[in-house]
Amino acid sequence: MAGKDPRQMKTAEVAKMARKKGVQDIEHMNKSQMIEAMSQQSGGRQQARSGGSTQRASRK
Repeated sequence: MAGKDPRQMKTAEVAKMARKKGVQDIEHMNKSQMIEAMSQQSGGRQQARSGGSTQRASRK
């Protein structure tokens, strides 16, 4: 995510960026979820969305 820091952008701007990056179901995400989805995609990981929330598994 080159350029502006998405955390400093408005939600609508982040949504536009997410659409350009191919993130799906953004209408069901908040800004932080969109940012997370973009970082996962740019990291090369496949993203499967089966709902509107993102949950992280804790590793212990």
